[in-house]
Amino acid sequence: MEKNSELEKQRALKEKYCTETHILSLAGAFLFCLCDDYPCDIPVGTELYPSVRHAVLSYKTDDLQIKARIKNARTPADLRAIEQTIPPGSRWNAFLAEKLLEHFSLIKFNRYPECAAVLKGTHPKKILNGTLEGVTIDNGIEELKDTARWSPHGKVLMDIRKMLLAKQ
Repeated sequence: MEKNSELEKQRALKEKYCTETHILSLAGAFLFCLCDDYPCDIPVGTELYPSVRHAVLSYKTDDLQIKARIKNARTPADLRAIEQTIPPGSRWNAFLAEKLLEHFSLIKFNRYPECAAVLKGTHPKKILNGTLEGVTIDNGIEELKDTARWSPHGKVLMDIRKMLLAKQ
């Protein structure tokens, strides 16, 4: 009986975060392998980082000790804590961060076909990933029409999904 109760809770959460047209939260929709902190080996030069997020953050600094801390961060919370303490290098900006996210995410989906299959399976939904400035999951889809406020991660995933589907 407890197992059915847990499955019902998961189904309710998934329905809240994954509508017929939108994915509001990857984790809420149980699409963990699409998250940028999902464990997967990402090469950066001669180093191997444990996730896309680790690889992106490795570019935020030239400090080798900080890069080692980034590489060795074991949980998303550990990585966020490190990220908040990194003084950004002179070349770091939002444009670079988004391009790196795109680059390393593409590597991830090319190296991990099971993750690519999940991403392709989200078509044609808009992937917002619940990180919209000033918009909460409970505000409803109407407030999500301003694409300038969408998560860069969601945009990157939709662009990669389009590329993957075009290859079929």
